[in-house]
Amino acid sequence: MKELSQYLKKSLMWVSFEALSYQLILLTHQIALSRVCDCALYGLIGTTFSLVYLFVALTDFGLESSISPFFATLTKDKKLFKRFFTIQLLPNICSVGVFFALVLGIKFLLASRLTILNLIDLPMLCMLGALVLSENIKKTLRTTMHLAFLNQEVAFIEFGTIIGYTATIWALYAFGSPVSLHLIFVPMLITSVISNGVMFFFLRRFAHALPQQSPEKIPSLKKRIAKSRGFNYMNQLSHLIFSSNFLVPFFAMQFGLAHAGVFKLVSHIAYCTTAILRKTFGVTSDALLAKAKEMSWEAKRSAFLQVTQKLHHALYGVIIFLAINYNKIIAYKNAGAQTISGPLVYLFFIICLSEIIFITYEKFYITQEKAARLLAFNITSMVLTYGAIRYAADFSKLGLLLIILAIRAGMFALLSLASFYTWKIKPQWKIQARYVAFAFSIAIGFFVLF
Repeated sequence: MKELSQYLKKSLMWVSFEALSYQLILLTHQIALSRVCDCALYGLIGTTFSLVYLFVALTDFGLESSISPFFATLTKDKKLFKRFFTIQLLPNICSVGVFFALVLGIKFLLASRLTILNLIDLPMLCMLGALVLSENIKKTLRTTMHLAFLNQEVAFIEFGTIIGYTATIWALYAFGSPVSLHLIFVPMLITSVISNGVMFFFLRRFAHALPQQSPEKIPSLKKRIAKSRGFNYMNQLSHLIFSSNFLVPFFAMQFGLAHAGVFKLVSHIAYCTTAILRKTFGVTSDALLAKAKEMSWEAKRSAFLQVTQKLHHALYGVIIFLAINYNKIIAYKNAGAQTISGPLVYLFFIICLSEIIFITYEKFYITQEKAARLLAFNITSMVLTYGAIRYAADFSKLGLLLIILAIRAGMFALLSLASFYTWKIKPQWKIQARYVAFAFSIAIGFFVLF
């Protein structure tokens, strides 16, 4: 138990440093970039970014989520560890090639119908394909390092990467290079490849310290890995409906363009917040639960309890911050002749944040190789949400948001009950005064200073 607490403390410290520094620097960079180039160019850059990471997610095929269930077994044998990544990365690499070939075919056959492909020349398209491949591999390397509790090394690599990337762009801009796709994405590819090289170095050193051969016979993992990757990939796709990338366009169309600006503002805040929380607690849950997989059930329940306690206090802190600083953050919520009510904005934000409370349960199901059950919950949630959206015309704006939030709350309650019935695990909701006091001090400090 004490060992798990030490791992949790170390992981949270370094992963939170990595997530906070990375997201805040990137957000500052994006704000500055939006002010030095015209709207059309910034839109092209933003769309290209989204497409790159969409393809990174689509070509992962559930590998990133499927490492943790087998990590304890893989680290028993050096050859098995190396062979796993050599074999499992092959579908990713091939899929990137297939997607790239499809994009090339679409560019030459349907370019007249797709404006964005006319704005991206062939050399840039090839460079973006290389970037997708590099970022795809990077996801796997980064997750593996976190599972090996090389959190400090990852934090410094990611911090150095984002500093090097943004500094290169703004240095080139200062020396006269105009803002363009080449200025944004060429440095990104270079820093991505360099960070992959450094991560590979640390993982190779980690692998070198593993046992030469396992003292026990390890059963074949091929079918279990294929099953895990399939279900995890479908789970990953099912989350898209609750992402801000889907919710913002939907609510903008559903409620009118007058609301788009506020929803866009809230989505930026929500994305930054959820990215930090998901990265911090998703990675920590993954690593800690993978570490506890072959321990007793008492240790597994303890790990689950500890992670949820930290996660929920982080959510309490976000809620306290928004409650105190709402008027400052949404100071320009007026949209033309219309005004968006506070409850509407808050409900939208809570829906965006609702994904966070599922993190630890998701990681627990994945490490216990029960991703099929998780997929059933996600599909049910998607069907119910689709039903609400399908008949959205019958509801008010506030009513629709309340229904979607009720669906999320109901599915969380159902998942919690099923998990308690199966494994006797339950989250920790108890509030500790010192965390609340710390959250209040930060929120009030922001209110006074800004």
